[in-house]
Amino acid sequence: MVVRGTGFEAAERVHVIVSARTIYSKTSVANAAGTFSVRFDAPVARCGRYWVKAFGNKGSRAFALSGRYFIGCIDPPVDRAT
Repeated sequence: MVVRGTGFEAAERVHVIVSARTIYSKTSVANAAGTFSVRFDAPVARCGRYWVKAFGNKGSRAFALSGRYFIGCIDPPVDRAT
């Protein structure tokens, strides 16, 4: 799993936490444009539930929730025609 973030301050240290049955944590540093990218070896199913939080040392915050709320993860409708 790769987590990418935008909107952080340049050179801001960003602590990223991923919860996907287990808690994973890493730190990255935002580039001059305020973006970062960090790779986790977290086994996350395509439609599995997880959340991601990112906390910058200059006050920036971000939160993402994923799971069966995305269109591609919703079970198809059942045909009830007889």
